[in-house]
Amino acid sequence: MKIAVTGKGGVGKTTISAVLARLYAEEGKKVFAVDVDPDANLGLALGFPEEQLEKMIPISKMRMLVEERTGADKSNTVGNCRNRGRRVCLPGKCDAETDH
Repeated sequence: MKIAVTGKGGVGKTTISAVLARLYAEEGKKVFAVDVDPDANLGLALGFPEEQLEKMIPISKMRMLVEERTGADKSNTVGNCRNRGRRVCLPGKCDAETDH
């Protein structure tokens, strides 16, 4: 299952995302919570230690990695995404056993 939370600023997207991630994890589900907001506060909402958060690089700063993993660049995208019929994994390696 994939869930994307979008909307206007200040409406609680990060809070809702953090709550959903925690609830699904508590149910024993494997959860990948990805924060693509340049402000990147999801880690804080999930309770990651400040020292660990300082080491994380926001996806919004990983343009080359995004282009490499998705095959998308400014010349072939509409909006923010391009579906090429394959799984997109950011920023680590894909789990071959999991079909997302």
